[in-house]
Amino acid sequence: ATDFSCWNALQFRDEDGQAITHAKFAELFQCTFTTCLTDGTEVPLLPDGENTLVTYERREEFRAAVVKARLGESAQQLSKMRAGLCSVIPEPLLGLVTWEELERRVCGSPDVDVASLRRHTRYRGGLEESEAHIQMFWEVLEGFSQADRRLFLRFAWGRERLPLESDYTEH
Repeated sequence: ATDFSCWNALQFRDEDGQAITHAKFAELFQCTFTTCLTDGTEVPLLPDGENTLVTYERREEFRAAVVKARLGESAQQLSKMRAGLCSVIPEPLLGLVTWEELERRVCGSPDVDVASLRRHTRYRGGLEESEAHIQMFWEVLEGFSQADRRLFLRFAWGRERLPLESDYTEH
């Protein structure tokens, strides 16, 4: 809602949706060169912006400054996300993968492969894969739908996807 309201205000329209005229601008828009960021912080868009009124003549400058501020407010977070992404796929290769392949590399496959899970399961406490209750467990899990398998993984592991086969580490 905040972004829509911000965008809507930057259209400089009157209450009927008509483009604002020079004569009506001062009546309808009494704002300074500041904007409110997503977190509610009000920031100046230029030096002494909190004391500089937006005029009809400078409305486009104001619009550009608001857009720049709003688009730039998440730059630090996006930079960190990019660094994390580039730790999975080297930056020069990003242009060579589809979004689907990128999703698989970062999140794992959306399909829960029971055979893969079974191959990488390690038993402890004297349990063996050959025991009857372990075999029944695998049979039940194989009978689950993909959605139920993801729910099982979330319950048991805190995530809904298995890592790629190449990402398993042996301990």
